Amino acid sequence: MRIEYIHTQPAWVIRILFGVSILILVGLFVWNIQQNLIGIAVGGPVIAIFLVCFWSLTVKVSDTHLSHYFSWGFWKRSYPLHEISSVNIASSQWYYGYGIRYVGPGWMYNVSGSDVLLVTMKSGDEVRIGTDDVDTLFAILSEKIPS
Repeated sequence: MRIEYIHTQPAWVIRILFGVSILILVGLFVWNIQQNLIGIAVGGPVIAIFLVCFWSLTVKVSDTHLSHYFSWGFWKRSYPLHEISSVNIASSQWYYGYGIRYVGPGWMYNVSGSDVLLVTMKSGDEVRIGTDDVDTLFAILSEKIPS
């Protein structure tokens, strides 16, 4: 399998939000707020796990598949190119948020920004893949997907 495109988008919004959350937890610990120690003990590791899982989103296109995954292989998905009926550039609504979401007719995978590649499968399912390189990804897949 020959890789023809690979791009990793950093999750700046998620990194900033989780960073601020961790700073708040550290502040609570430093100021020794006793009633918050359980929240700190539980919240800190939970925040760290989410940060590690959603650190970035990588999209790959090979000669046979479109695939994507978060961070270091978390939640990897792959779609054979022959099962894709069309690709389009779209925007996600701000209230869709980031991460893994079910939005309307399909799933959305996004870590930052509002640009998504809307992939429609021959089965009718839709997948929205967030990227900050949507034009290049669209151009590459448009050549590979017969109209």
